[in-house]
Amino acid sequence: MNHDDLTPHRPGPPTRAARCPVCHGPTGAPDRVCDGCCASLAVPWGMCPSQLRGRTPADPTTAAVVDRWGEVWRLPRRAVIGRDPTACQLALLHGDVSRAHALIELGASGWRLTDLGSRTGTWLDRRRVTAAPLPPIARVRIGTMELFFLADARALRPPDASASREAEEITTPVAVEDFHRRPAGALVLVEASSGWGRLSVGARGVQVPPCQLTLLQTLAQRWHDEHAVATADRGFVAIDAVLAVIPWEATQATRTNLKQLVRRTRLTLAELDADDQLEGRRTDGGAYRLRGGLRLEP
Repeated sequence: MNHDDLTPHRPGPPTRAARCPVCHGPTGAPDRVCDGCCASLAVPWGMCPSQLRGRTPADPTTAAVVDRWGEVWRLPRRAVIGRDPTACQLALLHGDVSRAHALIELGASGWRLTDLGSRTGTWLDRRRVTAAPLPPIARVRIGTMELFFLADARALRPPDASASREAEEITTPVAVEDFHRRPAGALVLVEASSGWGRLSVGARGVQVPPCQLTLLQTLAQRWHDEHAVATADRGFVAIDAVLAVIPWEATQATRTNLKQLVRRTRLTLAELDADDQLEGRRTDGGAYRLRGGLRLEP
């Protein structure tokens, strides 16, 4: 008799499901915040992934913030969050966010969140704060944009998000009346004989390259022409129609080219606090519009 056949089988320890570092629920991935937690984060109307800009810290800490799309933004000991990419470690390109909005800083007593005199406020776990210590895991809101703060994010890595973040590049607005802020004054676009343009609000102005100029002119004209259309549907131009009018340098432009152009145009609009006016939607093959339009001058 083979006694080995009579040896009782002792199962190994049960496999532990990977847990989300925020809600501690099973995620199936030990190194990322779960989809449910990410989906719970509030974002401004029309916000898309390309409106977030971060700089890699030279000396990162163990802490990070995580956005609505699961992206992990590593933090240095002192991180300014705001709308100005040149002055902030993490830039949120939206009109609800002040140029230097809030500070996340590591001091002798731990991490601390400080509002930098923002217009729309800084919130910690749904409570508006001027300055407050940060717990190891927290929900931070910058204006109307929410992020998760994690003091120990060493295990986290950015998701393989090229596909999912690209899918979010054309957003689906949820409520037209959530338009919180317009620039002080009307946007004016002037075309120069060089083929470039100048976009301005009052005394503030920026130069606009030819492709961006044509995009803004096309969207502004459609908004003007559809003055009798309901606001929810007004001003949208189909992606294929936009592709056809832009003076591309490439022989065959694709939707990827257009997405890149839209991102660059949002950065231009952000200099005038108007980046949230450029919106998109997925229905009917996708379309863009410039909500509120602008004044076109020759």
